[in-house]
Amino acid sequence: MEPPPTVITVAALRGLLTTSYRSLVIDVRSAAEFAAGHVPGAQHIPAAELEQRMAKLPPDRPIITYCTMQHPGNSRGEQAAALLRRSGFDARLLDGGLPAWMAEHQPMAGGR
Repeated sequence: MEPPPTVITVAALRGLLTTSYRSLVIDVRSAAEFAAGHVPGAQHIPAAELEQRMAKLPPDRPIITYCTMQHPGNSRGEQAAALLRRSGFDARLLDGGLPAWMAEHQPMAGGR
């Protein structure tokens, strides 16, 4: 059994997004979900494409993944963070995913 993903809180991510040293935020949801609204500055890489696109990710930056957390314990965001960690990236999961971000009234980009 794989260990649970390392998580980052909404407040900690908000802090990272306001500094000059920026983490890479990856939204692993579908294109329609991303278009409907996402964390500002997030890069869209659907979970099914992440493995093929990892070679283009910066190995020296922390990466935060998120999704809708509809399946806690086996969500797309958790799977993405685990895959990235196994591949040597400093990857974390946004605790609670996009619903937690929205619940704390954080800014959104895209639709809505």
